[in-house]
Amino acid sequence: MMLTSEEQLIIDDLLQRDVCIRYNNKIIRKGVFTLYSVKDFVITVILKNADNDTTRNYEMYKPYKIIADKNRVIFDYTLSTLCSENKVDLVDSLFKDASKHKFFNSKVVVEIQPTIDYNNDGAQV
Repeated sequence: MMLTSEEQLIIDDLLQRDVCIRYNNKIIRKGVFTLYSVKDFVITVILKNADNDTTRNYEMYKPYKIIADKNRVIFDYTLSTLCSENKVDLVDSLFKDASKHKFFNSKVVVEIQPTIDYNNDGAQV
């Protein structure tokens, strides 16, 4: 499944930015958002760790909705985004015994970290 052009623009805006990926208010990954790819229903994100110059791949399913907010992007996996409110319980009951992905019926937040500016002498501004 491909991303819509709007979703692609939102994710493109994360490129080369220092980000922090949170799930349930816990940091699950952080680093410079270097590259991403989409294959089928999986988004693979490559994050570069500035401290030790290593890269890590992180895979997550394509969310039902991608929302750009000030200094953050929300990957929305909630059932209320997938279907109307009166069908949420039905959909949830259908998946009760099935194996669910880790972010089922939740949100993942990609926070853009503030940048630090330096002057010509290398001192913080």
